[in-house]
Amino acid sequence: MKNIVCQILVGCLLLFSASCYYDTAIEEDLIPPPEDEITYTEDVQPIITKYNCVQCHNGLEPAPDLRAENAYDALVPDYVEAGNGAGSLFYQRLPGNGSHPNVGINLTNSELDLIEAWIDRGALE
Repeated sequence: MKNIVCQILVGCLLLFSASCYYDTAIEEDLIPPPEDEITYTEDVQPIITKYNCVQCHNGLEPAPDLRAENAYDALVPDYVEAGNGAGSLFYQRLPGNGSHPNVGINLTNSELDLIEAWIDRGALE
């Protein structure tokens, strides 16, 4: 009887230890469905604000000026080629995309995908 109880306890302990919970963040997909518009003001500007990009891109150097009142006109068409996300200079130079100088931040893959989709869908204001 003791042997069976011990085997049950050992089995429960093994099952318990094998069922550990790992808290991993699942990145949210930010891209709306194709029938929905993606706009700079509603979708891209909040990312610029979140990372405080204006701290450096404040109308002086380096360009472009990413202050909310100037950003769209500063980006389109000089840095953003509507319909060509991957080929747009703005997209290519985003932190986390490989070519931006190390500034201590990296956009998530979902944020990069959203910005690319914004450009691909026409870079609407």
